[in-house]
Amino acid sequence: MLLRFPGQGLSSEADVPATLLHWIGAQLEIDPICWPAYAAREETRREHLLELRTYLGVKPFGITDYRGALNSATELALQSDKGIVLAGRVLEALRRQHVVIPALEVIERICAEVITQANRRIYAALTDSLSSDHRRRLDDLLKRREEGKSTRLAWLRQSPVKPNSRHMLEHIERLKTWQELDLPAGIERQVHQNRLLKISREGGQMTPADLAKFEPQRRYATLVAVAAEGMATVTDEIIDLHDRIIGKLFNTAKNRHQQQFQASGKAINDKVRLFGASAKHCWMPRKAAPTHRLRSNPLCPGMPSQPVWTRLKSSPNLGISTSYTASVKAMQRCAATHLHSKPFSNCGQHRPPRTYLRPSTCYVP
Repeated sequence: MLLRFPGQGLSSEADVPATLLHWIGAQLEIDPICWPAYAAREETRREHLLELRTYLGVKPFGITDYRGALNSATELALQSDKGIVLAGRVLEALRRQHVVIPALEVIERICAEVITQANRRIYAALTDSLSSDHRRRLDDLLKRREEGKSTRLAWLRQSPVKPNSRHMLEHIERLKTWQELDLPAGIERQVHQNRLLKISREGGQMTPADLAKFEPQRRYATLVAVAAEGMATVTDEIIDLHDRIIGKLFNTAKNRHQQQFQASGKAINDKVRLFGASAKHCWMPRKAAPTHRLRSNPLCPGMPSQPVWTRLKSSPNLGISTSYTASVKAMQRCAATHLHSKPFSNCGQHRPPRTYLRPSTCYVP
């Protein structure tokens, strides 16, 4: 049963559960107590194993199957280096070929060798197209900056703290530094994205001193992955920093506008009341004008000149128009030119005069 699935025979040191022994003994009509005496001779175990292999049509695991398992998992290791995924691919390939599953230590050795071969192919793909100038510029990333105590790689990894113009300029300078490496175009597409990110993260967790201790091929491959990922990260951070700066400016302007509007609320109310009083006197009939209080405006009969217009001209500037005095004068000229009253009668009853507005040619700023 175990040889059929999962495909591995029972070893002599294995401890068989009592429930399994009772279940098998009930089918074979054998007392489970006699299990310790089974296979007292080594020949008995080998003979039974050969009979089971012939019955199930499986073959033992050999060197040829070892190499086949390596080949079956190598392509997958170029995409992922997770041991559980690679072990599942190896077991699936062995079962498909009707091969007895070897010990767990053999499976682990296969997965470790597959990962090593895949890493070598990935390192070669990332470094074969590099020239001597590329390698020199990558080595310069591990050196200290002239204007600071940190290395260039540590400086390039820094993230902006606050959304302001100074940090924006510094981040743009970091992006220019990444671009000055001038790596071959499309070099990051030579390997799978998962492995590239994995190598980049491993390099990001190491100090420049630790990276300098790597063998040349692994060091250059790691720096290429770090550069490719770092350039994309800095670009995204610059865009995010720009959005944060613009949002901060809009919020500041909005808050300032609200403060100014609240501060000038009383002046706005006074201005509205003055305009309302002026409009009331402008549309009021001549006979109903309070002559004992307001003197007639010579430019527009029936429109008061004192004290409403004087208060309107002398009211504080709200910052809405450039000159309220010019606005008031323009309204006076427009009213004197285009407004005239015509009384009408209806059954002898007096009604307020109707005002006719001619097509206006004046502009009130």
